[in-house]
Amino acid sequence: RQRQMCIRDRDSPDPEVAWAWRVLTFNNQVAERVAERFPDKLFIYYGEYGNMPGPPLGMTAHPNVVTAIVNIYDIIHAIDDPGSAQNAEYRRRLAQWDEIVDGIFMYEWYTYSVLPSPQVYAVGDRIRYYRDLGVMGYSGEVLNRSPENDLSMYLASQMLWDADQDPDAMLDEFFDLYFRGAAERMREYYRLLHETSYFSDHHGVRAPTE
Repeated sequence: RQRQMCIRDRDSPDPEVAWAWRVLTFNNQVAERVAERFPDKLFIYYGEYGNMPGPPLGMTAHPNVVTAIVNIYDIIHAIDDPGSAQNAEYRRRLAQWDEIVDGIFMYEWYTYSVLPSPQVYAVGDRIRYYRDLGVMGYSGEVLNRSPENDLSMYLASQMLWDADQDPDAMLDEFFDLYFRGAAERMREYYRLLHETSYFSDHHGVRAPTE
C-alpha cells in the first residue's frame, strides 16, 4: 500500500493530466539509463491513446523520449476548419506536446464510419500541418478496406513523400486517370459522401454507420 501511494504521488493533481505524469516519469528514467550506453536510441510511447491522458503539463521529456498520438482528431473536417471544435482542441494539444517532447510520432487509422465517411478531403492538409509542426514520424494502419480508404491512403502516401503538393490537384488527377470515363460521376459520388459526413454529428473513426 505504501508503494502504491508513492506511485500515485507522481500523478498530476489535474484530472485531465492524471497519471500521464507517472508514465512520462517512468519513460524518462528508462531513457536516461539507456542513453548512458546507447545515446542514439529513441523510446516511443503512446502519449494519447484510449484511456491514456495527456499531455503531461508541467513536465519535460528526456530528449530520447518520443510520444505517439493516436487518432484523437475529427477525420472529416480539415485540421484547421473553424467549424470543428474537436480539431481546435487537437491543435491545442499538439502545441502542448510540442512544448514537452522533442519528437512527436503520429499513428493514424484509415477506416470508414458514417455511410462510409472518407478522410479523402482532410488527410492531405492534416499531413502538411504535421510537417510544419515538425512531426518526426508517421504510421497509417488500415482497419478495413474500401474504395474510400484506398484513395485516402493514396493521398497520404503522396503527401508523406512531398507535403507541398496540392491534395485537390492529386484528387483530380486520380479521378481522371483511374476512373477515366466515369471520372465526373465518381467526383460527384465522393462529394455526396463527404457532404453527408461533413454535416453529420459523427466525425470519429468509430462513429456508427446508421
